[in-house]
Amino acid sequence: MRKSKLKKFTQRVIVAANVLAILLLLLVGHADRFDPVAYPVLATLGLAMPFVLLLNLGFLVFWVLVSPRHALIPLAGLLISYVPVRAYCPINIPEDPPPGALKVMSFNVQRLDSVERDATTGKVLSRRGIDYIVKSRPDIVCMQELWPGQEDDENLRKVYPYIDGVRRKPSGQLLVVASRYPIVHKRLIRYNDEGDGAGAFWIDLGGDTIIVVNTHLLSNGLAMSERQQVDSIIRGQNDIDEVRDNSKNLFHKLVEATQLRAPQADSIAKFVRGQRRRSIIVCGDFNSGPNAYPRTRLTRDLTDCFEESGNGISWTYNQNHIYVRIDHILCSHDWQPYACQVDSKINASDHYPIVCWLKKQEK
Repeated sequence: MRKSKLKKFTQRVIVAANVLAILLLLLVGHADRFDPVAYPVLATLGLAMPFVLLLNLGFLVFWVLVSPRHALIPLAGLLISYVPVRAYCPINIPEDPPPGALKVMSFNVQRLDSVERDATTGKVLSRRGIDYIVKSRPDIVCMQELWPGQEDDENLRKVYPYIDGVRRKPSGQLLVVASRYPIVHKRLIRYNDEGDGAGAFWIDLGGDTIIVVNTHLLSNGLAMSERQQVDSIIRGQNDIDEVRDNSKNLFHKLVEATQLRAPQADSIAKFVRGQRRRSIIVCGDFNSGPNAYPRTRLTRDLTDCFEESGNGISWTYNQNHIYVRIDHILCSHDWQPYACQVDSKINASDHYPIVCWLKKQEK
């Protein structure tokens, strides 16, 4: 009798914990709905999405093994969380790009620091990021984190007759677009009065002019030592006091960056809304994941190509055990995305490139 009562009590506790996990999934999954300026802490909670999703999947496995009828609880939780779960980890039927589809790439090349050098002289023989782009041959590639002059790489010029960029201030770095088609106009989408912003490029696709926006939103501002702290926390190499102190400092920085990125995303969204009668592709390093405000703000008017045609989690940042998909390709609704994917086989930057094929839909 006592064992029966204890079993029922334990089961009720686990059910309650499962319900709390579902509520947490809803909160974390919809963190992108909070205004980061007004509610920065809540807006930052989307970073916990992989852990909370894993927790809910753990409950599903547990109930399937222990009490299959209770598996309906986590299944119901996943069902009502479908929208944020799909944004984070979409599942689509693979479909080959049709003939004539436009191949688009976004790649944070990390200043082209990854190079091949002559063993004797130390002279730079090639830059891995450029070599990868030249080998992949996208029709349009958006590059972030280039220094002035790096866009004039000889090997890149051999493949792309049209290369242009805008300079960000105060960093001085370039946002560059390389294209097989003529770039007929460009402008800076200003974030602030200091001259920082995204680049908008008008590209002539044989009589059909589209706009490609290349952006690099504010980074989280974590120094290398702080990124290593994240690595140590994930590996379990710190004691409890270190974890507590380091976590507070790291979370404060993440919250601050979340708050400052929001107006930048709003500036791009305002530009996109003003050009809504044109074909638009937005590429870049958002420095925030699929369950964050910038992507969600822009998908009010655009389609997330990875959510529409990609599969799985597929992170684009790959250092210090911080695995997040922070690079995105979005497009206006007159495009149909195909086979959006992250190429994790290339080791040329702290980011992996994201690639998608786009085909104009029949009117």
